[in-house]
Amino acid sequence: MLQLGVSQIKTINRILHWKAGAAIKLVNFLASFRKKYWREIMMKVQDVMSLNVATINGSATVAEAVRLLRLTQLRALIVEPSNPEDTYGIVTQSDITIKVIALGKDPQNVSVSEIMSKPCIIIDPELSIENVARLFAQSDIWRAPVIQDDLVGVISVTDILN
Repeated sequence: MLQLGVSQIKTINRILHWKAGAAIKLVNFLASFRKKYWREIMMKVQDVMSLNVATINGSATVAEAVRLLRLTQLRALIVEPSNPEDTYGIVTQSDITIKVIALGKDPQNVSVSEIMSKPCIIIDPELSIENVARLFAQSDIWRAPVIQDDLVGVISVTDILN
């Protein structure tokens, strides 16, 4: 049988106590980190995007776009590609305000294709929201269509923050 002196027992107890304390601190840190940052690190676009999307044809008038925005209570419409090789576009309330109303143009005589942003950045639903937030900040945009073969949703800064 192993015989230990008092000082050896105290040393072993200190080591065990330190290791247990360190392990508890690590577990607490990881739990705190996970609770605080889990959403930003692990969540993907598909977890926070809005499925409430409306599309419009680029040949539609701005007046029609305004009616559709009011009807759907959305802030942006995705502009459908005009052919299979074409890209999606986006028209927002801000586009209408700045490019039509502020310039005194008649919304009945301006087409959506004249004021839309195109091509617009499209987002993959598997992308992390951290990457989308970084992309939005670098591109100075507030929302983008989420596309996986077809249009599946829209993600906005508000979706990320909520």
